[in-house]
Amino acid sequence: MKGILTPLITPLLGQDDLDTDGLEKTINHVIAGGVHGIFLLGTTGEGPSLSVRLRHEIVQQSAKMIAGRLRFYVNVTGQSHTENLALAKESAEAGASAVVYSGPLYAPIGQDALAAHVERFAANCPLPVLLYNMPSHTNLFFQVPTVIHLSKLSNIIGLKDSSGDILYLQKVIRALGPDFPTFVGPEEMLLQCLMTGVCGGVNGGSNLMPHLYVGIYNAFQAKDLVEAARLQRVVNDLSDAVYGQGYLKGLKAAMASKGLCKPAMAEPATAIDAEAAGKIAEAIRDPKFAG
Repeated sequence: MKGILTPLITPLLGQDDLDTDGLEKTINHVIAGGVHGIFLLGTTGEGPSLSVRLRHEIVQQSAKMIAGRLRFYVNVTGQSHTENLALAKESAEAGASAVVYSGPLYAPIGQDALAAHVERFAANCPLPVLLYNMPSHTNLFFQVPTVIHLSKLSNIIGLKDSSGDILYLQKVIRALGPDFPTFVGPEEMLLQCLMTGVCGGVNGGSNLMPHLYVGIYNAFQAKDLVEAARLQRVVNDLSDAVYGQGYLKGLKAAMASKGLCKPAMAEPATAIDAEAAGKIAEAIRDPKFAG
């Protein structure tokens, strides 16, 4: 596990209606951009806002469209332990390489209870589990001792961190070394975190312009820090241009302007207004984003 994993958006026609054409276009777009894997139903994919039925449909359809061209991973986090494991089983049957899990939603629990719950989940999960630290959305934080404890389980294979806390990532990496893969979510930190020792990024902007994120990763691997830093500055400019009205709203608006999907979003979110969408479309036409 390494490189750029795209946390795929979920193209929608309505609240419970998948845009299959948009899904296929987006999958082909990110694969053509050189990403190393696809991550379904994460925060960027609006997973927790979608019906159980639709989440299963997305896994099935995405697997057919990916058609073995690269690895894919599925976020199975939800409020029901039974449904989470059912989605994990569906993902295994569809050919996923692993599931991603951030612990129980809604229920506030301590670290001992969190570790015990994840142990039970992993023991019954048919696929390896990548821990997903997303405290801003789950109100749970996989503290370093908890990650160390869970890393000893054969079915726990890594950590995706979206806390934005680079010191936390450094502590995990120092404690567990390169054999326990770590990935960073916030794309503005990608190069800095690669220099810290993460294995790659799970970056939402790679839905839109995957070549930029793959370029940072490849340049870093080639020890071309000048080029990696240049591309990181471009990514930061892209973030400023697209996410000002809201991360996912802006991202879907930008992708709609490129004909990849429609701007529709799952409740309670709503699409960005036309004026703001027009400004985003104009901003991303800047030649510096072309590569």
